[in-house]
Amino acid sequence: MGSCNGTCYISKMPIFDREDIVLILVRGTTRKEDAFKLPYTIETWENYVPLGYPIYGVYDEDCYLKSVKNESDVLEYLQTLNFTYPNGEKYEIESINDTFITDLISGIVRLFIFDRLVPVFCMMIKKKLYDRLMKYFSKRKSWNGVSYGEYLNNSIDEGCIEIKKSYEEYNDFLSKKGSWGLSGKHSNLAEEHLESLIRLYSRDINIGNLRHECAIFDYLIRRIVKGIGDEDKNRKYMLEIITLQRILRSLRMGYYSVDGYGSQSREMAAHCEVARFILEETERNIKRFRKSDPKYYSKYSDEELASEYLG
Repeated sequence: MGSCNGTCYISKMPIFDREDIVLILVRGTTRKEDAFKLPYTIETWENYVPLGYPIYGVYDEDCYLKSVKNESDVLEYLQTLNFTYPNGEKYEIESINDTFITDLISGIVRLFIFDRLVPVFCMMIKKKLYDRLMKYFSKRKSWNGVSYGEYLNNSIDEGCIEIKKSYEEYNDFLSKKGSWGLSGKHSNLAEEHLESLIRLYSRDINIGNLRHECAIFDYLIRRIVKGIGDEDKNRKYMLEIITLQRILRSLRMGYYSVDGYGSQSREMAAHCEVARFILEETERNIKRFRKSDPKYYSKYSDEELASEYLG
């Protein structure tokens, strides 16, 4: 594809050769008729959702991803899905290689899901920024004084324990009723019960629209509940996927592919000007809050006043 710099989805900064990045696969939703619309409208946050695990690797100046650190985990999930070309012909994913990344950037990968084809793209995030935001949000406290990381860990612990207990009790109930001769549509009763438990749990954990279209969420909960694979690794992925959703919502962003692929631009000065504006605007608004009610806002730090929730 030729030498070029990538684009960090969150910072919009150029990504240079040999930089560590996180690649996020995204797909069109199945809820809207305009899922194939190019991502340049105000409704784009509703049109795209994350697909699969975050992919950790190193950016290559040929617009590729090399040294993928979690390829086996990524492939294990992606190979359970039905990818196609635009004409409906099956698309095989055997590795996270140059061809796959090129096809994602070129926009020729489709996913057949819920009886329709939806587009699949990718977005890149600088790994240093990704890690920094993950760390910041895991420690950031909400209105009730509990950090977001602690809240998520407790929610996953409590939710998965309750789901597993109910799932096992229901399986035990069905096994005792084996004389019913459960078969056909009745043979999936346990799985249908598990799905309803996950739906209720996702509502309680407050992940917004992510659950309705993000099959990886169901996939990871099922693995944790059924004891499939490394539980710590499953939890880590789950925490990252949900936290990334929280990060993007806080930054007023959604999921879609950014332009800039194929560009050799290394422009950074304009980004510095935007960053200065953001800092100045934040300071101005903090002063405005304090002036509006000095007594009330005096008990809060500048960071608390700039965050979504007050302590």
